[in-house]
Order: sequence, then C-alpha cells, then structure tokens
Amino acid sequence: LDEAKDTYLKGPGGNRDPRAIVGLTDIYRKQKNFDELFSVLMRGMQILPQPDEDEELPASLDEDSRRLIEQFRAAVKAVTTDMETMAGLVSYARGLQKTDPPKLEFLPAYLTGKLCIDADRTDDAVEFYKLAISMQNNPPGQLYREISAHLLDKDKYQEAIEILDEAIQHPTLEQQKWM
Repeated sequence: LDEAKDTYLKGPGGNRDPRAIVGLTDIYRKQKNFDELFSVLMRGMQILPQPDEDEELPASLDEDSRRLIEQFRAAVKAVTTDMETMAGLVSYARGLQKTDPPKLEFLPAYLTGKLCIDADRTDDAVEFYKLAISMQNNPPGQLYREISAHLLDKDKYQEAIEILDEAIQHPTLEQQKWM
C-alpha cells in the first residue's frame, strides 16, 4: 500500500489527479488513515461528478471519465459500508469542528452529512446537515430537503417535521416554502 501511495503521490498532479484520488481513497481506507482519507474524499466529491446510483452518467462523458467516476463511486461505497472507517471519518470531522477556530467548513460538513446518509448513520447525518445549514446565512433549501427526505425514509417523522418547520421559518427560503 505504501508503494502504491508513493506512486500516486509522485505522479503528474500528485494527490489532485482524479486517478490518484480514486486510488488513494482505497489506500487510505485500508490503512485507516482517516485524516488523509477525509481530505481525499472531500477533494474527490468536489471534482468527480457523483450522480445517484440510479442516475445515468451524462452521455457526453468519454469512456475513461465514465470508468473513473464508477471507480470513485465504488471507492465511496466501500467507505460508507465500512463501519470502522465511517466512525473514524465522523470522529475526524467532529475533531475539526472542535478546534479553535473550527476548521470544518461548509462543504466538508455537508459532504460528511451526505456520506453519513449513504452509510445509514442518521443521527450523524442530521448533525452534519444542521452544522452545514448553520454555517450559511442563506442556506440552500436543498439541504433541508435532503436531510428531511432521509428522515422520512427512516420513519423519523417528528425530526423531519422539525427540520422542515425550520426551513419554512427561514426568511431567505420564502420562495421555496411550497417545496
């Protein structure tokens, strides 16, 4: 694993190359290196399109890009199905938030929430979605919709109602109340 990691890191683009991101995700997961895994996952989730599993990839993508996105999707699934890895990532993200000043920014908080949804860690997902929402003066209505939809899927109706009530009361979401 160390030799493979060195090969990825010494290649063109280093840890910013999408191919390296895919490979490093698997390596860091297997090594239980949660800080590096968190970093590479956040980078990958930002630069590699992540449609839902049932969504088709855009037809305009070339075969190499399709394969790379599928490989990253599989690497993310391996992360979200590994309970120990998810516990390590959640713990690492919480640690970032507890520093003074907090080092967990909006996008990583949101993406951690999404990973928690995929891992069926509902309480953690709610925590990170609420954190992401609190970091925005004008939070996107999408955040409220995503976490409330997950809560409804898990039959946690009261929690979903509370989140949707908060969204309805938010002054910047006036135009989205109907949703």
